[in-house]
Amino acid sequence: MYIIHMSDNLSHNLEKLKSTFNNILLLRNDVTKTKNTVNSKIVQLKTVFGDLSKSTTKKTLLFSLDSFFFQYKLFSVEMESIDRFRILLNNRMYCDYYKLYLLIINYIKEHADELLEESIEFRAFPVYKELEPFQEYNLEDIKNIHSDIMKYIHYLYRCYEVNREMILNYNKKTRIGFSISNLLNTLEHDNTKLKQQMMLYINYLSFFHISQTKHLKKLLNRLKDFDEEIEENVTGNHIYSVDDIEYTESFRKYEDESNHADILNETQSTMSETIEWVDNTESSSINITLIPDTSIGHNSTTI
Repeated sequence: MYIIHMSDNLSHNLEKLKSTFNNILLLRNDVTKTKNTVNSKIVQLKTVFGDLSKSTTKKTLLFSLDSFFFQYKLFSVEMESIDRFRILLNNRMYCDYYKLYLLIINYIKEHADELLEESIEFRAFPVYKELEPFQEYNLEDIKNIHSDIMKYIHYLYRCYEVNREMILNYNKKTRIGFSISNLLNTLEHDNTKLKQQMMLYINYLSFFHISQTKHLKKLLNRLKDFDEEIEENVTGNHIYSVDDIEYTESFRKYEDESNHADILNETQSTMSETIEWVDNTESSSINITLIPDTSIGHNSTTI
């Protein structure tokens, strides 16, 4: 069983969330810059191939360029795969914030009588489409929806602080003593529920930040590795020949020998069974007895 420890310093927790979201935006920016760098190198490869193809008419030279084009194609397909992963992350980020946003504003609307009487406006954001996991949402919408989530959590925090101050001073102002004990217990209970609800939203948001940071770092490292791979391929000036092939034994040598031994053993076993059957057949005596026909008077004959 997991126990969640809630900090009393809610204001500090909100500052932590603000800081981690800024780091997420920086990571996204690094991903975008690295992606653009990689894309420009792939486009450059395509341009070089096009220029070489136009200036070459010999079939042998065009044949030799096929490998160059295939390398460009491999890089393009790999980049498409990486970018698809990036779009999926973007989509999920908006999904997380959008659904949490709806949870918070619905809670505020349902408990409006218990909260501070403030004029609160709820912005409308693009509806998240469950059936379109690769739709890419605008970064500004992601920033704004996260900003509103933080704003509404701050609002709940203010409500909690006001209620807490009211509970502390209630008895002093009324001078009724133990007679309002149950009232204070009720107020304390309601305010504790508000705090727990607010901490639930904070922990939801914390999980999203941790998860998004993890995935964005993974994506950034993948892009950097891919960029290095392209760079090594483009800057390499070694001309490969048969001299670069190292002589090695067949990867399947031992497997082939094992299969050959199995086949040989199976053949020998089959032959032994056949010979044994033939020997048993030849060593058996076959007697055919003819029953004499008494009407003719012949004796029985044994063959």
